Amino acid sequence: MSEPQKSPAPQPPRRRPPRPSGEGRPMAPANINSAGQALKVVREERGQSVEEVADMLKIRRIYLQAIEDSDWPNLPELVYAQGFVRSYADYLGQDGAAMAAQFKREFRGGPRTPELEMPKPIEDNQTPDFKIIAGVIGGLFVLFVLWGIMHPSQKAEAVPPAPAPTAAQAMPPTVPETPMTPSVQATIAAPVTVQTTPTTPPPQIASTSPQPTSSVTAAPHVAQTGIAYGAPTATRVTITAAQDSWVQVRAGDGQVVFSRVMRPGDYYRVPPDAGLTLTTGNLSGLNFDIDNQNITPPGAPGTVMRNVSLAPESLSADLNTLIKSAQDVPQ
Repeated sequence: MSEPQKSPAPQPPRRRPPRPSGEGRPMAPANINSAGQALKVVREERGQSVEEVADMLKIRRIYLQAIEDSDWPNLPELVYAQGFVRSYADYLGQDGAAMAAQFKREFRGGPRTPELEMPKPIEDNQTPDFKIIAGVIGGLFVLFVLWGIMHPSQKAEAVPPAPAPTAAQAMPPTVPETPMTPSVQATIAAPVTVQTTPTTPPPQIASTSPQPTSSVTAAPHVAQTGIAYGAPTATRVTITAAQDSWVQVRAGDGQVVFSRVMRPGDYYRVPPDAGLTLTTGNLSGLNFDIDNQNITPPGAPGTVMRNVSLAPESLSADLNTLIKSAQDVPQ
């Protein structure tokens, strides 16, 4: 019988050679177009060594050498390595921002896995350009000027002083009529259109004594051909408009009982209530019949009078005082 074959003795496992570390790992030839090689060329042209630059920048020599050789394993995290490249390039008089951006692209394209990066500060070239800001401000100014030219009514203009204000200019804002007392409501009728014939002024009594001539008292009676306001029947005082005149009548307690612009021919029968006062923006444009006495006040158009009593005796005295004052003024 043949002897049984013996199985070969087990061999110990072969150990894999250790993987070289970063410093001892053979590196591929450096790319002559890389950021590190560009910095190396400038450094050598200036006649400086890596040690001298490392001492000046306070950066470890191994990091600067790794940057020049694109030795990614011997570099720290990207955010720090990119800062070293920027400082290195600025020291050599190069564009640090552009060189750091190129190095970042090369670093991410290497065998090293992407690292978590810290936020970078805003670079100088990302700030708004002053010329652009000035152009925007100038454009807005031009638009504002054009808008002002196209809307001249919106601009405040200096108006030369007029010799005398008109009745509409002197008229204050129309005040809404407030509720009236029952006694005033009973005496004021709604406006009605009344056609009347001009009244004939009483004949003048000839006098041998010289009388001062005045166009005020000799003015013809104004025809009452417009709208009648005030009391429904004739009263002791009637105000007739010869020109456009704003008229406001207040009761003794201050309530407004009448307020409007009276047109030529409109007339207002003053109710027989005590305490009524008159305010007007054109006194010379009104004609007053007081107990059949026709009075046209003097004055320039637009003469304003306020709080004139409409009691017949008081109103007659006030108007006659105005007439006498106008007659006493030397011509």
